[in-house]
Amino acid sequence: MSKVVFDDELSPAQGRNLQKAFGEQKVQVIDRTMLILQIFMQRARTKEAKLQVQAAQLQYMMPRLSTYMTTGAGMDSKGGASSGGGGKFLKGAGESQLEIDKRLFRAQLQSIEQEMEEIAQKRRVYREKRKGRDDLPVVAIVGYTNSGKSTLLNKLCSSEEVYADDLLFATLDPTTRRLKLPGGKEVLVSDTVGFIQKLPTKLINAFRATLEELQDATLILHVVDAVSPLVLQHVKSVQNIVEDLDSAETAQLLVLNKADRQAEVAAEGRHDYVEDSAPLMEAHDAVTPVCAVATSARTGAGLEELLDMVELALLQQTVLVETTLPYKAGEFLGKIHKVGTILEEEYAEAGTKIVAYLPPSLRNKLQVEKLLVKGQTGYSLRLAKQMAAESFEKEGINAQA
Repeated sequence: MSKVVFDDELSPAQGRNLQKAFGEQKVQVIDRTMLILQIFMQRARTKEAKLQVQAAQLQYMMPRLSTYMTTGAGMDSKGGASSGGGGKFLKGAGESQLEIDKRLFRAQLQSIEQEMEEIAQKRRVYREKRKGRDDLPVVAIVGYTNSGKSTLLNKLCSSEEVYADDLLFATLDPTTRRLKLPGGKEVLVSDTVGFIQKLPTKLINAFRATLEELQDATLILHVVDAVSPLVLQHVKSVQNIVEDLDSAETAQLLVLNKADRQAEVAAEGRHDYVEDSAPLMEAHDAVTPVCAVATSARTGAGLEELLDMVELALLQQTVLVETTLPYKAGEFLGKIHKVGTILEEEYAEAGTKIVAYLPPSLRNKLQVEKLLVKGQTGYSLRLAKQMAAESFEKEGINAQA
């Protein structure tokens, strides 16, 4: 059977009319959303990813039940293809059958959403425990599909544990790894599902639980395929979704990936965004990256500079504190060494005197325990941002104090 694919989501009426025009037995009409869902189903490996795709399929198919039912999308409840029942195009057998179909779909969708919420709740509890235990900043990797996000995460963490391939939507699940920066500070780096242009609302809603890592992030690494002919369009699409997820204010670094293929751009006479990234930096009115860094996740080129910029960007968001920790409070001292940037450390009779940049969450814990020097916290945030901005200025990066 032949297929006709439309690069937009078709309304149920449009799909029905086009299907009749092409012939129901000879041609299958597929729109953008259905094609994406089919790819997602092929890529889904974990239980949650499969549930998310099934939920999106059901939401898409609900208003189209009077026209046809496809593989997946509730076919389990009808004895369809996913349960061995075949079923390419199944027309409803009248109004009563259509209502039965809709009830089956609603019941299945409700069951799937309940399972997804249980998984999401477990992840939220885990994230809260992780925050309380580690106080580690979260660095979220986002980008257009197939831009090299998973390859970058594997390279940064010296691991091949995260599945990476030259495929659309190779990653549908959030993956988090611990990473030590050059200065010794540790962070959590999370990979996310790849974005696309005109990402259907149904898919954003279905994958919202997965994208919660982005909303919790201290810093966003926006990875782009810098040699793609459509790179500017891809950047705009991703920034639109970042804004939709209420993360426009989160600090962002633009990672110009695949810079090892820069010669291809010159050979084709296209604009070299690795050399001139200004159009990418200014691609979106509401989302402006701090800086751009050229890298190659495949070869490892530029990753040292990227880690330095991550460290500086995180430094800009810390607070400068001064504290004297009693020797019995060794747990706090260990956390400061783990997640902070220590400027001064001195051992005295009363305890360990520390001057350091710390995440606000750890500063708050020290304040609750009455371990901060009185009067220091009132201006620490302003001073920390000023000093961090000075560090950025030395690197030639624009940043506000």
